Amino acid sequence: MQGQLFTGLGKAKHFIEIYKDKIQQQVGFLPYLGTLNLKITDDSFLNTLQKKRIEEFFIDDKNYGAVTLYPIKLNTIEAAIIRPERTQHKKEVIEIIAPIHLRKKFDLSDGDSINI
Repeated sequence: MQGQLFTGLGKAKHFIEIYKDKIQQQVGFLPYLGTLNLKITDDSFLNTLQKKRIEEFFIDDKNYGAVTLYPIKLNTIEAAIIRPERTQHKKEVIEIIAPIHLRKKFDLSDGDSINI
């Protein structure tokens, strides 16, 4: 699967901070506070990947929605596609989390093509 890199909405840092311990329990790494955002043409490849789930939860009466995680590797780096049930992104957008800043590690820029 190939996608084109673009700058996201800037909201991931806040939500990953809230979900980070639950993410670590599911995929085995503490995520960097940001996502790598890719535009794709078809998300059906997700059906072939292992799926992990974080159920909705509450903190101080605030509801945080469920999230599906799809563990992957980018080169040799453990990563995961993260799909929140509540999102402003269309299904043609995937967000990738990893324990490091992927954009910096691979010297990526908007418009670059990424193979998953």
